[in-house]
Amino acid sequence: MLRLRPFDTSTPEGRSAERYRRIAWSTMLSTIARLVGLATSFISVPLVVGYLGKRRYGMWLTMSSLVAALGPLDMGIGLGLLTVVSDAYGRDDRQAARRAISTAVAMLTTIAALAVVVFASSTS
Repeated sequence: MLRLRPFDTSTPEGRSAERYRRIAWSTMLSTIARLVGLATSFISVPLVVGYLGKRRYGMWLTMSSLVAALGPLDMGIGLGLLTVVSDAYGRDDRQAARRAISTAVAMLTTIAALAVVVFASSTS
């Protein structure tokens, strides 16, 4: 399943094999990405602590955690977009995928603007 060339998608068997090929590649690359991220953390933390010092590193870590905590602020738009785009590509409807992506970007931009307004008004 980890072959580079795609399967012939003109038959149901070919589409099924291509789907499983893509699943296998996604799983493998996702695992590699997580391992690289973990290795990067093990390497970068001692370097950053040594460079910033313990106090500034604590501030940097707090800000990083705050940014990570804001991740769910997308209200499921990212996962919903993944579902809609997958469905559109399954039907070979690239125009629907484009519309979904542009709508999701507009919604996330609106949410970000509202978050900036709320945070700015709370600090005043």
